[in-house]
Amino acid sequence: MQIASNIGVWVGPQFFSALSSKISSVALQSVDPSAYKADLEGYLAEWGSNDGAKSLAETVDAYVAKCPESAVVVSGWSQGALVVHKALEQLSSSALKQVAGVVTFGDPNHLWDNISLPASIKSFTSPCVTGTIFDPLCAQLPRDFKMPTSLSDIVSPFKKLPSVAVGEQQAEAAASLVKQFPGQLAASWDAFVHRLYGCS
Repeated sequence: MQIASNIGVWVGPQFFSALSSKISSVALQSVDPSAYKADLEGYLAEWGSNDGAKSLAETVDAYVAKCPESAVVVSGWSQGALVVHKALEQLSSSALKQVAGVVTFGDPNHLWDNISLPASIKSFTSPCVTGTIFDPLCAQLPRDFKMPTSLSDIVSPFKKLPSVAVGEQQAEAAASLVKQFPGQLAASWDAFVHRLYGCS
C-alpha cells in the first residue's frame, strides 16, 4: 500500500487502513495541501474550498489519464466532503466513468448547496455519528438542540478535542485546531451564523 503524506490524521489514515485490509492493491493520494487549506473561510464563505475542489478534480483526471483501467474511490471528511461534491462536478467524462465509489464522512452537504451526485455514481456511502453524541453537521438535529448564540458556545466543545486524541499526531492537530479555531470563527462569524440558521 502506498500512502500519501498529506491525508490528515483524523479520518484519512483509518479509512485507508481499512481499505488496504480489504483490497490488495491500493494507491492513495490526497489534495495538494497548498491548494486546500481546510480553514473556516473556505468552509463558510465558499461552502467548501473551490481551490480544493479544483485540485481534487485535476488530481483524479491526471490519475485516470495515467491509469485508465483503474477504479477510483473519492473520499472526504467534513469540509473535505464538500470538496468531493464540488470536484465530482468538475471531472472529465472519462475520469467520471472510472469513479467506482464515493465515501464522505461527517458530510454537511445538506446544509450547504446540497449538490446532487452525478448519475454515473452508483456507490455512495456517508457515515455520520448519531445518537447520544452526534455530529451536528451531518446528523438530523434533535428537537431539543439549542443553537449556539455566542462564540464561546461554539468554541468550548473543541477544547475537549485534545483529551480524545489518539497518538501524537492527533494530539498536535487537536491543539492546533483549538488554538486557531476561535480566531478563524471570529473572522467568519457572520457567515457561520447565516449558514447555521439556514439562510441561503
